[in-house]
Amino acid sequence: MNPGSEPSRKPRRRYRRLIGAVALLCVLAGFVALMVWAARPRWYTFVSKPTAAAPHVALVLRLPVGWECLEPSPQLFGQLFGMIQIRRKPLTGFLGWLDHVIHRGAGSSNNEMYGIGVGMIYPRSMPGSNVRFIPGYNATTSERIDGIKREFHQMNVMGNRETFRTFEHPLGPALDAIAEGRSPGFVGLPGSLLVEMTYVLPDSQTFPLTPLIKALHIGTAMGARRDQSTWNEIVRRIRIIKN
Repeated sequence: MNPGSEPSRKPRRRYRRLIGAVALLCVLAGFVALMVWAARPRWYTFVSKPTAAAPHVALVLRLPVGWECLEPSPQLFGQLFGMIQIRRKPLTGFLGWLDHVIHRGAGSSNNEMYGIGVGMIYPRSMPGSNVRFIPGYNATTSERIDGIKREFHQMNVMGNRETFRTFEHPLGPALDAIAEGRSPGFVGLPGSLLVEMTYVLPDSQTFPLTPLIKALHIGTAMGARRDQSTWNEIVRRIRIIKN
């Protein structure tokens, strides 16, 4: 055996190991990039039926693939809120079982409810007005926001802790109202109840009356963390059109 051959083999081994490590890192990076690409939200457009009352307006919603809209129905959700129900499409087969195991194991609930509706702020004297506390016509934005807070407080029948945040939606001034605390038995959610209502006041110059958009989430704090960023993006992308 040539004594000088052993030192020359060691650098080769190191090079092979280095090349192998670099190749492994490249494969892992490619796998991660593929996972990120596959998990990216892909969005589609949903246009609701126009409102029955004049002026007729329709909601234009952008939803991620995997979510769906259900028009208002005589079920509890539609009766209470008159909103389009928004939900994740139920997974089936192995994916459905895996989703159940993961999120049940994390203590979250599959009973999260989401909905979006649109109506008009009518004068208080107008018959059939469903907005009791919100002033219309020549009221200032501040007066309307105060009225919205009163309406939300009236809805908070359990007296749960309330928090409010005003912000600017692409359509106009908006208020995010949250009540968190005890859950009434009929809701069917374990633990504390989280009710989040986002009110949006679009530019009324486009419409003969002042429109009001309501985006509602009812669930739990644990469930909200799962989809909060997606829900926030759905709300941010809300648009309305005249029919």
